[in-house]
Amino acid sequence: MKKLATAAEEAYRNYTVEVNPPVDYLNAKLLITDEDLRAMGGDAQIFMENFQYLRVERRPEYGTTSVNLNLSTVHVATYVYHKTLEVLNGVQWTRALDKVFKENKDNDSNLSWQYFGSAVGFMRVYPGIKWPINDEDRIDLYDCRLQGWYIQGAAAPKNVIILLDSSGSMTGSRMIIAQSTVNKILDTLTVNDYFNIIQFDEKPRYVDSCFNRTLVAANLDNRLRLKRAIKFMKTSNIANFEKALQEAFTLFSEQNKVNNETCCNKAIMLVTDGAPENYEWIFNKYNWKPNSTSKRNVNVRIFPYLIGREVADNRQLRWMAGANKGFYTHISTLADVEERVQNYVKVLSQPLAKPTSHPHIMWTPVYADFIAPELTEDNMRLVTSVSMPVFNKKDNSEDAYKLLGVVGTDVPIDQIISLIPKYQLGVHGYAFAITKKGYVLFHPEFRPFDNGRPKTNYNSVDLTEVELTSNVSVVKNLETAMKDGHQGSISMNVAVHKDFIRVSKRRYHYYYNNIAGFPFSLALVFPEKYGNLQLKTNFDIGKKDVLRNKSFRLSRWKYCENQEETSMSRLYESIMRAKRATPEKCDRDLVNLLAFDADMLVKLFKVWKGKKREKIKKKGVEIIFVGTSSGLFLYEQFVDELTDFTILHMQDTISSSYYEQAVEVGRARDEMRCRHGINETYTFSVPINTFLQRGNERIEYLDLNTTAITVSVPVLKCASGGDRQNYTVAGVSGYQMSFYKFDELVSETFGCPNGKYCSIYNGDNSNYTVFVIDHNGIIITSSTKTTVGLFLGNTFEPIVMEDLWNRRVYNNFTITDYQAECHPKNSNGPNSAEALINPMKKFLFTIIWIFHELIMFITEWSFANWISKSSRVSGEEDYPNPADYPDYSVEPPMIDDIERKPCEKSVSLFLADFNAVPSDGIAGSYSYSNSCKIQREMDPTAQQTPEYCYINKDFRITYATQQIPNTNLLLLVVKQMNCICEVNKPNELLKLQLSKLTLNETDECKKLKQTGATKGDYSYQCFSSYEEEGSVNAQTTVGHSAVLLSMLPLFSSYWSLYL
Repeated sequence: MKKLATAAEEAYRNYTVEVNPPVDYLNAKLLITDEDLRAMGGDAQIFMENFQYLRVERRPEYGTTSVNLNLSTVHVATYVYHKTLEVLNGVQWTRALDKVFKENKDNDSNLSWQYFGSAVGFMRVYPGIKWPINDEDRIDLYDCRLQGWYIQGAAAPKNVIILLDSSGSMTGSRMIIAQSTVNKILDTLTVNDYFNIIQFDEKPRYVDSCFNRTLVAANLDNRLRLKRAIKFMKTSNIANFEKALQEAFTLFSEQNKVNNETCCNKAIMLVTDGAPENYEWIFNKYNWKPNSTSKRNVNVRIFPYLIGREVADNRQLRWMAGANKGFYTHISTLADVEERVQNYVKVLSQPLAKPTSHPHIMWTPVYADFIAPELTEDNMRLVTSVSMPVFNKKDNSEDAYKLLGVVGTDVPIDQIISLIPKYQLGVHGYAFAITKKGYVLFHPEFRPFDNGRPKTNYNSVDLTEVELTSNVSVVKNLETAMKDGHQGSISMNVAVHKDFIRVSKRRYHYYYNNIAGFPFSLALVFPEKYGNLQLKTNFDIGKKDVLRNKSFRLSRWKYCENQEETSMSRLYESIMRAKRATPEKCDRDLVNLLAFDADMLVKLFKVWKGKKREKIKKKGVEIIFVGTSSGLFLYEQFVDELTDFTILHMQDTISSSYYEQAVEVGRARDEMRCRHGINETYTFSVPINTFLQRGNERIEYLDLNTTAITVSVPVLKCASGGDRQNYTVAGVSGYQMSFYKFDELVSETFGCPNGKYCSIYNGDNSNYTVFVIDHNGIIITSSTKTTVGLFLGNTFEPIVMEDLWNRRVYNNFTITDYQAECHPKNSNGPNSAEALINPMKKFLFTIIWIFHELIMFITEWSFANWISKSSRVSGEEDYPNPADYPDYSVEPPMIDDIERKPCEKSVSLFLADFNAVPSDGIAGSYSYSNSCKIQREMDPTAQQTPEYCYINKDFRITYATQQIPNTNLLLLVVKQMNCICEVNKPNELLKLQLSKLTLNETDECKKLKQTGATKGDYSYQCFSSYEEEGSVNAQTTVGHSAVLLSMLPLFSSYWSLYL
């Protein structure tokens, strides 16, 4: 960044502005590629007259976007004319950045996008691209100046109070323009900022009572809430500016007392159609520091926005801006909003131009990379960006220290994660990082996408929303310590879920520290006992050619720098040298452990290929496998075509479901295995049926023809000596067989010599149902095949699950999804199905929107618009009036996106306690408390006449259950009628379905205020003003801790490459 910023300032210093600069340049939106030419066929020549050709290629570090590494291209915001003198001259002098772009890329081949965002509305991006068209029916609204990396790089964090005039004179189109202006101001705020909105007529009022007399973090949740609050604001009475300004200054004063370390920049955005006087006495009392000498020393900058085309007098607002180091802006029409609102950023950037040895370098929270042909989860890449401002450093220039733009580069989150040695963390271990605000940078429970697109608040997820524990205060203490940059460790019990279906309870040890010089903190998390040890070996990789074996597969880990292959032989070729030793750019410990595992597994591989092969095959086994802690995967396939190929596509051994479940299930007995040598525990699993639900939900069944049963068991390395309670997992071995083969074995197991009960499992007796269920209550197999993969509580036997829960055979854990999103059509609220029940609502909504646009069109494109010009003021740039271009600021919202907003959902998940099941099993019963008549629940796919059954109050369900030894399974036999009374339906907790939580207003306010509430502790110097600011202010314009410590320098050195 420093190299780019210096090069940009030097390029501008040496550039002489041209009156007639070249008009041809690589406009990213006016390019065609080979793919375009092939699609055009014979019409290609016609397009070549208006478009320039760009040769591109695919590169893995840029995802699905084709690039040209030899040059950069230029994107110009849609509402900026791409051939103005400012744009053309800017394009010319920034050509010098191509050399630096390529040098940076040569120095670091993993470097992602580099770019320069200009203050006049264009962005030069490297490598060169054709700007993607995400949706041909929607206009390209991308403007680099409104992006987080630009705003954070251009100015220090700020406290902003918006004063919105709601007097009677603002009625109609003026209020619409004012609301759009406020919304755009909110869009320019970042998660480092704080804000509030006060509307005023005769007296000031906070637009949201939740935020009375406070400044709240400018995260997306808070900004959306206040956008909704001003949407239907009413106008009345006259405006009392005196009370409004006093309230704003009082709020700043109170916040200073509460928070000693506040954002250094303070600003009042005054949105009005005119002020009767300049209120000098108010500024003198509240804003001008005493004993100021040559120039006024202000606490708060004032940014007036004059709304409306025909305004009587703007002198008072101009004076306010000039006297308080602010910026006056006239917003005549909606078309002015996009271009002019963000100009205040130029003013706030001025203090950063003050000569200092500590340049302003800013890192953004995580966000989704926008450059993709389609905005889907597969095409979007999560990144954090680092940026720096670029200033005019010309000697004796009238525009000295003027903001020219911001340089930046993206750091992909997956590249950061790849630095973490997973083998050192082990199974169930993980790492995460947070920002100084407590927002998650990466975490295994961070889920930023919903149905393939980013969630609305994905870049402001708090640590307490991903670390799920009943003791929230412990997580808050951890978050506070990490935000404050402390080093330390804590331990806590957590409930860990898998896709909100499976659950386990673990005790974790957290080791955390600040990443020196960067606004992030890193934590490493290890499970208790089996996470306390690590495998190490002195195996000499040079003695044997074990890595040549082509049957081995590797996890997608970084064994060596720039190594992406998952083939063992390719890795061998890339790391072996003449002396047959691992090069310095490889992880020696990991590669040696990998070689040791490979040497051991070669012997096992020979057994699979030998005499036992046919015996294994006859048992119905389709594939047998081993995954190791070094990331090695070895398998032998016994059939030509597998029932389920999923296991062959898993890219990480220790994070694979077969590996994690085997270790989790065996955990309770593994310590006993090390101490007393008891038998291991075999884990059986089946793909989970996430669709079959009770009630009105759709009911689908697993396709048992493509369903396989997986059986796995951990391979342990126990601690030596007296420390026999600790162990580590060397790997997991297992096999898969088709469901039907497994079902045959179960059926044979139920066979009896006298034939007394043989018919029960085969379903010949309709009063009996046999289930084999796992430790989470998931049905592995049953005599009713339609329930395979389903949670027992979601079947026709929920009463039995409830009784097992009451007997503590299964314990429930309530898991809350704090990252959920709610959609009206899926909610349970009174209006959730309104658009479907009454299709006229959608039609009327569209008509109202069209009518609104028609009014605005007539207002802005009236005859007066063609003969009048908006008044120009001193310092305004000479480019075509934005009012002469269509308005892009208001779009018809997509129906699916209406009120799509964050919410909270919860679900109860279940975990078996096999100690609660006696060795001779449980014989249980459940009595109905009422008599009833009800329609019998039937197979929804069967075409049968509805049947009814009668249940008397003395009717009893009977069942028996017993653990299957050395497994994670329970055998359950139930005798009852397939009939459930409405009054006897089980507890709602047993539905295994995420349900929306409704927060009362008090709780929701408390949550919104707390999220991101930390102020201060910034990793930069704060400059709010200085004497030599440019004249732009007076102008106007339309052990584990050791592992952690060893990793910190790695992260610091990695991130330092971008500075």
